Amino acid sequence: MNSGLPARTWADFRVCRRQAFAFHLGLQLLGVALFTPLVTWTARHIVTATGEAVVSNFDLATFALSLRGALFVLVVAALTLGLLFAEFAGLSWLSGHAIARRPVTAISTIGFVTRKLPHLVALAAIVFARLSCCSCCRSWL
Repeated sequence: MNSGLPARTWADFRVCRRQAFAFHLGLQLLGVALFTPLVTWTARHIVTATGEAVVSNFDLATFALSLRGALFVLVVAALTLGLLFAEFAGLSWLSGHAIARRPVTAISTIGFVTRKLPHLVALAAIVFARLSCCSCCRSWL
């Protein structure tokens, strides 16, 4: 029973667990570095626009329905999907190397994902457009 799928999966995980953790941690730090200034700018913009220290739901809705708010939502959605797809691509790269028992590093994984970044961004845009279109079409039905 030791040669089953769970045992093989655990063995593959042990081969690349450090690289997977380092890659995941790096992407999480990148996400924090990208989102923190964006969210800080947005919060400052909303607070200065209202002139109040406390922001109401009406203020948030007003911002979200403005051109800047719509652009903010698009940028956040694109960054979120882009980071998610980059992580999936990197972890898939690591998994393939672990299954084949080929050596791999977190740096080589970052290089692979960086080379594939234009394709990942295009895929993220297609997925976002498809999800947006489907949610709009469903509301009409």
